[in-house]
Formats: sequence, structure tokens, C-alpha cells
Amino acid sequence: VKPFKKVKLFKNKYFALLRDFNFYTLPKSISFQSNMDRYFNKTQFRNLNNPDFLLPPYYNKSFVWNRNYSIKYDLTRTLKTEFKVRNTASIDEPIGELNNSDPLYTQKRDSIWNNIINFGRPTLYHHSVNATYNLPLNKFPLTSWINMNAKYTGNYDWLAAPLSIQELGNTIQNSNNKQINTTFNFNQLYNKVPFLKKLNASNNRPSPRGRSREVFRLPSEAKDTVKI
Repeated sequence: VKPFKKVKLFKNKYFALLRDFNFYTLPKSISFQSNMDRYFNKTQFRNLNNPDFLLPPYYNKSFVWNRNYSIKYDLTRTLKTEFKVRNTASIDEPIGELNNSDPLYTQKRDSIWNNIINFGRPTLYHHSVNATYNLPLNKFPLTSWINMNAKYTGNYDWLAAPLSIQELGNTIQNSNNKQINTTFNFNQLYNKVPFLKKLNASNNRPSPRGRSREVFRLPSEAKDTVKI
């Protein structure tokens, strides 16, 4: 949306900043990704010397739910933002194996479903914020030869403590980075001065093959003279 594009008062080059003012009413993109990863391993040890001595089985299992969110919103053509979130949750399962022959099968199944409905137990959270802004220096005649870009990046992390040592608390950390890039177009700057613009144009003009190159003389420079 350019609200001042058709305003006659802003047709002048000195009002380019107001004439080209723009904004977007809707985000550029919104995305959501979700996946579940379940791992189950059962190990049964047997005593070869005494088969009657039964050892309990060993279970190694995990149930993880990963969720990713992202939104990109270009507020204007020069100001762009992005917000990303990564969230990991654990779906805690009851001890043992989930088997139909288990008398507690219904209670174990309902326990797992309740954990899923509650989005699991959060174990990791990370989000990042990115913003880039191109300063409108090129909208002003005196600074049109300068391009400046600013970028900001912020990160936040939260990590849950293991269940065995929850008394130690969770871990959080954050960081940010600020960056400014600037480029100068001196060729465009020289063209703002009539004398330098003419000098630059003569130097960049290709000379025809077979002809001597034209020599550009300063106003105060006299012509070469040869006396015999």
C-alpha cells in the first residue's frame, strides 16, 4: 500500500521519502510443522546357568513431540521481520510395556493420551527474531550515493532440567547481534558535480580504433607548442 503515491505535492524529488512510503497489511508467510518421534526397545536377559532365575526386562524408550513455528512479516519494502520458534516436548509414558494383555492397559493408554492432549512436558524452547532495515538514504538527493543496511538478530533458549535433578532448576540463555553494512558509490557522487561528471564521461567514452585518443585539458592548461 502506497498512500501518498498519487499526491501531486510529493512529485518533487525532495519528497521521494514520503511519496514512496509503503506498508503491508498482511504477513508474508506463516508456517507450522509438527512431528512425533517414538523409540521403543526391550531387552530380556536370561541366566544360562540357572534358567529358573528370571530377570526383569529392561526398557529403553522415548516419545518426543517437535513443533516448529515461523512467521515472516515485511512491514515495508525496507523493513523486514521474521520470528521463529522451535519447541520440543516429551510424552511421558508409564513404566513398562504397553500391551493389550496388561491388566492396566486402559489406564496406561489413557495416561499417554492425556499427555498428548496437554502437548506433553516441555523440555526445550528456542526462538529467534530477525529484523533488517534498509535506511532510505537513497531517497535524498545529497545522500543518494550511500546505501546503508542494518540487521538485528536475537535468540532465546530454555532447557528443562532432567527429572532426576529437577531441584537444580532449568537453564536459560539469550544473545543478540547488531550489524550495519554501508556501501558508497563514488561514481554516483562524482556525477553530482558538473565538472567531474564531464571528466568521468570523457574517460569512460570508448575511442574508435585507428584514431588517436582525445586529450581533455583543464581550462587553465595551455596547448602544447613546438618551436623549430
